[in-house]
Amino acid sequence: MAEATAWPRTLSPVEGPAPRDRVERMLSGMGKEGAAARALVERGLAPPELPTGLTLALLQGQPRRAAADGAPRPSAVAGGVWVREQLTVHAPVPLDETLVTSGAALRRFARGGRVYAVSASQTRDARGRLLASNCTTGLERYRRDPGLADFVEGAPESEVPVAGPDRAAAAESPCLDVIRALRTGDVLVGAPIEITLERLRDRDGPEPANPIHSDPAAARAAGLDVPIAGGAHVLAFLQEVLLQEWGDEALYHGAQLDVRWVAPVRAGARIMPRAQVTRTSAKEVELALEVLCEGTAALVGRARLPLPGAPS
Repeated sequence: MAEATAWPRTLSPVEGPAPRDRVERMLSGMGKEGAAARALVERGLAPPELPTGLTLALLQGQPRRAAADGAPRPSAVAGGVWVREQLTVHAPVPLDETLVTSGAALRRFARGGRVYAVSASQTRDARGRLLASNCTTGLERYRRDPGLADFVEGAPESEVPVAGPDRAAAAESPCLDVIRALRTGDVLVGAPIEITLERLRDRDGPEPANPIHSDPAAARAAGLDVPIAGGAHVLAFLQEVLLQEWGDEALYHGAQLDVRWVAPVRAGARIMPRAQVTRTSAKEVELALEVLCEGTAALVGRARLPLPGAPS
């Protein structure tokens, strides 16, 4: 997730509008299942996949020192695998407007022969309004090293900032009536979706930042038998099910997601998104999230949809 150096450390801010070509690739990777995401884009707002990956965009945008042979070092996330995302979207993320993402690489640790890194970011618009707060955990390499001893560098886990639901932002949601009407036990299940290699290539484009998602040779070099879908790509199909049912801004006004990718989604596999309302109160609605891949959980987590007018 980031080059080896002192931990924690502040990252250089990344500034500019969301790349339109990247947004179009996100929609291409969704195919016909991405109607709600495309409706947002047509209104000048980012699809839900974009704010999910803002910390990764920050890491990819860091200046690269040259290697010993003078060639630029690869992206800090190339070859890595996303394993957890904790995200609060405070307001809809506009397209074609300047965004400023800043943050820090906070901690690095080894567990079970794998090295993980944790970074956090905040994204604001040109006026300084907070749009998204992200905390991202990823594997530096997919391949396990059985001889690697456990270690921890940088900030302790207790000091990693994670934003909760933003109840002040909830008042702006156009989806409040639908969210308030949800009841404990309500279940949403999406139709099965095949994650074809063509779909993965449509999303990645010709020069992917992390080619293990669309290039069979790169996947094999990283220790995979076939390319695997990116974490945000898998999550996007689950988000789409919620947006189509509850409104395309249902996850945009203070909603918090905490999701883990627990198994890879290989090219050619079929997934099924699922969400269940587990708790409702005057303050929020909580959901259990899951994406099944050939019957086995590939993604698990929860979402908290805040309601306005209640104390924190």
